[in-house]
Amino acid sequence: MYKIIVTTTRRPTPRTRSLVKDLVSVIPGAVRFTRGHYSMPELAIEARALGAERVLIVASRRGNPSLVRFYKVGDEELVNIASLSILGVTLSREWKKGTPQNIGTAKGVAVYLVRRDPTAEIVAEALVGGLGARVSAESNVPDYVVIVLSPSERGGVEAVFTFNGRVVGPKLRLSPVSKSLKGVNIEG
Repeated sequence: MYKIIVTTTRRPTPRTRSLVKDLVSVIPGAVRFTRGHYSMPELAIEARALGAERVLIVASRRGNPSLVRFYKVGDEELVNIASLSILGVTLSREWKKGTPQNIGTAKGVAVYLVRRDPTAEIVAEALVGGLGARVSAESNVPDYVVIVLSPSERGGVEAVFTFNGRVVGPKLRLSPVSKSLKGVNIEG
């Protein structure tokens, strides 16, 4: 299980900060980090100092979370290993799904695909690389946070977090990064 820093771009919206809080509550080994004015090289130094192996940065567009990028902590810099577009978000508080008790006992993260689909497989691959997750053949793995991925009727893939069979945390609609989002400034 990786130690993961979860943060935002430099000027996050309240909704993006709430998503980061939700993600930290359901990803084992995740630590929330207030970005402030840290540049990417400074963020890499802080990540190394904290012993993190991965950094997850959530960016905003028009007030809503729009992009998540996963970075590997390198010797000198953060190396982008995966990026996903956030097409939609339902925060924990918005759909009355709270953080489960004893999530601290989770051994790691697993990804379960409800149905094999090219988009779902790309999203699963990003989550495996970015979170150190493992692919699971079943939707309920005892003592693991399972991210259940299913194709969404509105496009992309719906990601629902579960722990010991109980739905927890935010609900996300994700897709591989489109060309229009590749230029989103994660630095600022």
